[in-house]
Order: sequence, then C-alpha cells, then structure tokens
Amino acid sequence: MSQTDTTLPRPRSAGRTGQGERAEFISRKLFCDLVALFEVLLVLACGWVAKIAYVDMVLHASQSVWQYMNAALLGAVLSYGVLHARNLYSEEKIRNFRGSIAGVALGLAMAFFILIALGFLFKIAHTYSRGWLLLWFALAFAALAGERWLVAAWMSRRIESGFFRQSVAIYGAGAVGQQVRDYLLEEDIGAELIGMFDDRASSERREGDNAPISGGLDSILKFGREHRLDRIIITLPASAATRILEVMDALDELPCEIYLCPDQIALKLQRPRIAYMGKLGLLEMQRKPMSEWDHIAKAVLDYAGGAILLVLLSPLMALIALAIKLESPGPVLYRQLRHGYNQRVISILKFRTMTVTEDASSFRQASRNDARVTRVGRALRRASLDELPQLINVIRGEMSLVGPRPHPLKLNSEFEKRVQKYANRHKVMPGITGLAQINGCRGGTETDEKMKERISHDLDYIKNWSILLDIQILMLTIFSVIRSDNAY
Repeated sequence: MSQTDTTLPRPRSAGRTGQGERAEFISRKLFCDLVALFEVLLVLACGWVAKIAYVDMVLHASQSVWQYMNAALLGAVLSYGVLHARNLYSEEKIRNFRGSIAGVALGLAMAFFILIALGFLFKIAHTYSRGWLLLWFALAFAALAGERWLVAAWMSRRIESGFFRQSVAIYGAGAVGQQVRDYLLEEDIGAELIGMFDDRASSERREGDNAPISGGLDSILKFGREHRLDRIIITLPASAATRILEVMDALDELPCEIYLCPDQIALKLQRPRIAYMGKLGLLEMQRKPMSEWDHIAKAVLDYAGGAILLVLLSPLMALIALAIKLESPGPVLYRQLRHGYNQRVISILKFRTMTVTEDASSFRQASRNDARVTRVGRALRRASLDELPQLINVIRGEMSLVGPRPHPLKLNSEFEKRVQKYANRHKVMPGITGLAQINGCRGGTETDEKMKERISHDLDYIKNWSILLDIQILMLTIFSVIRSDNAY
C-alpha cells in the first residue's frame, strides 16, 4: 500500500457516528426542503390569522373557518408550486435574501392571481371576503420576508461553522482525482475533503499523479468506522473495470454514498442520470429541453392564449393597419424569412414599420434615428406592437408566445460563427417575447457583446423552462415594453 500521509484529518462537522450517537449534520438539500415545507405552513397559518382578524373581528361574519382554510390550503400549495418552479427554494436563493425577496413577492402574487382565477372559474369567488384575501396576501408576504431574512442569516453562520458540510473521501489519485480534489477545495458546495486514497505503488502511478496520499482502502475503512463519512468518490479510470468492482465491493460495508467519476467526460456532465432501454442502462448525456407533457402544456397555452389575444387585440390591429396605410404607400404587413425550431426556415408576419420591406438576403438592422423607419413605425417598434401579427404564426404552430426571438437568416449566419452556442437557442420554438426581452435585450444587436447577453438569457430560458415561467414572462412583458428605450 502506497501511503505518504497516514494521519487523516477529522472533519469539523463530524462527530463519531457509532450506535446511540448522531452526527451534527444536515444536508443543504434537506434543509432547503424543510424551509419549503415551513413556508407552506406559514402561508396556511397567515390565511387562518387573516380569517380571525378580518372576517370574525371586523366583519363579525359567521362563515365557517373550514371554508377559508380550504382556500388557504390551496393558496399555500400554489405558492409552493410557483416559488419552486422559479427556483426560489434553491440554496443560493435562500441564502441571498436581498437577491430573492423580489422574486418571492412576485411568486406569491402569481399564486394568489391563480387562486383568484380559479375562484372566478368555479363561480365561488363571491363567497370569500376580498378584505380577507388582501390581508392574507399582506401577512403572507410579511411573514415570508421575515422568515427568509432570519433563515438567510442563520444559514450563513451555520455554513461557516461547518454544520452543513459533508465529509468526502476520494479513492484514486490520478489526474481525474486531482481535478475532483481541486474542485471540492475551491468551490463552496458543502464538502469537506477527508483525503485522497490510493493503493497503487509509486512505480505503478502515471506521470503527474503526484497528489499526497492519505492511505489506501484499509485507511478509508478504518476512518469510516470511527468517524462520519458521508460520501466516497472513486476516480479510477474506466479501463480499470475489475479494480473498480473490487474497490466498490470492499467499501460496501460502510454506511455512506459511493459515486464513480471515471474520466474527464464525467467531470463535464451536469446532473447526469441513468436511462434505460429495456434492461440496457445508459448514462444520459443530454435530454430534450421539454418532455412530451411539457410540449402539450406549452401548446395549450400557445393556442388558447394566442387565439384569445388575437380576438381581443383585433380592433387595435385594425387601427394600426389603417394608420400604416394612410401614412405611406406599400403593404400593411410584410413577411420575412427567419430561423425557427431546429433551424427550420419560417415566414414571420410583422406590421410594416419602414418605407422598405427588405428580404432575408438584403436585411440591415434598424438603428437609432433610422431614416427608413416611418413615424407610425417608430411608435409601433418602441411598443413592440409591430410584432402583433405573429399571433397568426403562433396559431399556425410556427411560433410560441414565449421563447427566443427568431432572427433574420443573415443575422443568424453571421452570429452563429462568432457567438458560442448560438445555435442552441433553436432547441425550442421561437417566441413573440422572451426572457431576454423582459431583461432589456430589445432593439439592435450591433456588437457581439449585445448578442452574447441576449443568447445568455435565451439559454437560461431553455434550461429553466416551465409553464409558470412562460406565464411570468408574459406578465412582465408589459412592464418591460413600457420602461424600455432600446427599441427603435
């Protein structure tokens, strides 16, 4: 056994885990789940307090408490669903009070909006006091804000003391093992490295495998019996299959998690999982951005929302068409070829805002004070009303209400060569509005930096997509259009 350092460090957060003793440790994931459960109960409790304070003490009404508690329970569950979908129960968001409180307020408002919509849909909204609902929302937000502030402060202190740290050992001192070690030491992910272990003699190790060794299998087993050991990462090369199985068999007696990181590919995978085709186990390298049910949910939102908006906005669209026709000669609408889902070419519709209607080959982006833009067109572009005819593209199944904005073919061709992962934005249906637009990325993309910022938002949207995120973007689009000065 090759061993350069047999003195193993004792984790700060690890207590002896023998019979009758418990380790002073809780995982960050479990703690975040407990915060989520507590917040559901907190929102529910606020509904009960609001009922007692307003319905009973102010209105002196004799309505059943269970009637209100049923609504409060539904509201609490909806608030959890919205906040969870918006990633507000992640460790990062819980620790960052200032950066997440606005998201909590918006998520809570969305949950209450859905609750109100359900009340009107089932014709029971009139049986509840509006004062109770407003007081409940105010109490729930105040309670969540106070609770989040206390939890963020407590969690930061406990992380510094080592309470949330997992003790981790690495078996395999090769190049991959050293990269895993460096990552664990550099990143604050709640891991406390016990040491690196390897049974190979110095003569058997490859050049560059010079990491300090704390022992071999016997040392891991000894440490695991005497102290708390939460996780062992085996970093032997995939070619050493027999040795990997031997190591796993030897470590099987320890009550800890064992993971395999055999090569450079495993280091690059993000949240990999095992998929099965029959009995064939496969390591998933990439999954579709949306499942079949996700596609169905998004299609329902697109077709229903697109049809409703087209009907409601048709008078406005008729007035816009008349204004365009009266101001300058030429068609009211024009078509332009753009890349859609999976880079398929689609023909999108727009209100004409210029004195010219350029095709895909001669396209030139509009600039500030562009002489080609008409007076009506300038107002339409500033408010993004020129995009309204794309509701027809949505009904035709070529676009979505929400998604990365489709770019002209020439623009696509240029930036695909200059911006990394640019083409990844075509993995979902293009949209009339998107995450980039509500974050101020409207108007021209004259520089690589502007396009990179837009693409970053597009890729974040694809990575974090949910139906609630689509609804949130649609709601925020109105405000982003009002405050934006980037469109021209």
